[in-house]
Amino acid sequence: MESDDGGQQVVPFQLQFDRPLPSQIKIAEWNPEKDLLAMVSEDSKVMLHRFNWQRLWTISPGKSVTSICWRPDGKALAVGLEEGTVLLHDVENGKLLRSLKFHTAAVVCLNWEEDLQSQK
Repeated sequence: MESDDGGQQVVPFQLQFDRPLPSQIKIAEWNPEKDLLAMVSEDSKVMLHRFNWQRLWTISPGKSVTSICWRPDGKALAVGLEEGTVLLHDVENGKLLRSLKFHTAAVVCLNWEEDLQSQK
């Protein structure tokens, strides 16, 4: 798709078989273990969908979301906020499991690390 000035026009991401999203998606992370897609919209709503686009839940942390990351077993989703907080949500229902505030800078990258000591 091209714009009138000959440049490329950006087509916003939209879900099929679901109501249109009120704003564009800025972050998306697949979870192959559970066949789920977590997305963050421009208005900082976190949405969880199945691969068939069925929406499971939507949460609104009330602050700007800057990153998301799946727990390796797919049972929890970490959400990083601009003001430095990390929220941990249950994948089954979106319930807040824990809120952690370690610093005041934006959490722009999240990654899970397994504790190999506790697995022995």
